[in-house]
Amino acid sequence: MRIFFFISLTVLVSCTNRSIETPDSTHFYSTQSDSTLHYYLLGWHQILNQGYYGPAEVSYRKSLSFDSSFLLCQSVLARLTEDLEERQRFYDHIQPQSNRIEGEEGDLLRVFLSLMRYTLIREKEPEAAAALRPELLVDAQALLCGVRREHPNIDYIESECVEFIHATEGAAAALDSLAVFRKDRVIGNPFLTGYQAVLLTELERYEEALAIAEGLARTDEGKLIPRPDVVMAHVYFGWGKLQKARMHVDRAVEMDPRNLEATRLQSRIIEALSQQE
Repeated sequence: MRIFFFISLTVLVSCTNRSIETPDSTHFYSTQSDSTLHYYLLGWHQILNQGYYGPAEVSYRKSLSFDSSFLLCQSVLARLTEDLEERQRFYDHIQPQSNRIEGEEGDLLRVFLSLMRYTLIREKEPEAAAALRPELLVDAQALLCGVRREHPNIDYIESECVEFIHATEGAAAALDSLAVFRKDRVIGNPFLTGYQAVLLTELERYEEALAIAEGLARTDEGKLIPRPDVVMAHVYFGWGKLQKARMHVDRAVEMDPRNLEATRLQSRIIEALSQQE
């Protein structure tokens, strides 16, 4: 996430399933079910590239309907579900079995388990969770970015790696990593193109951020998607243009009320607007 670089301001982003389903995508998963893997990867595509969290949950559940033993999918669904009791059940089921999953899939599972544990602790003991957070972020970054080095064309692994770098090292480091990652890509990563705009906004490079945000494709296969409006809302919120930010975030939430990024951003924007009154 750190090297300063200039991005072509005319690039348009297309959101298609092929941005996740690359040849690298099937190399290390333990499931033998093509349908399980298809819906697992589709769920990530819906979250990252479309901004649809509700439909993603449906996809993850459908993935497990073909292979209920796929622990990695269970761990992602556990992060997404709003049912805390279900999340706890998933954790209690996955944790004792996690050591049997080896290699890159095992590394991913350990990261997702640690995040699950963090959210469960945070619900009951926020201060204890806050104390765990720094070490969790560093460990997760090391594991995720290690898997990303072996499989540089899987969107969700690359995206989560960059997000952890952002959390541990800051926006400039994230931009640097994006520049390096882009050199290794067979095709683009739509989520990270939008994330560039978020990072540039944090660095107060608003015009560059807005140009990228405006270049994002608004549809996927002819269907409107929330993600571009979430990015626009981030840019305008960081820029202090709260009314425009509110317009975009409201539109994203209307398309998918389950979009956690959008609903949390909406709350921040509403609070900022109330302070102006």
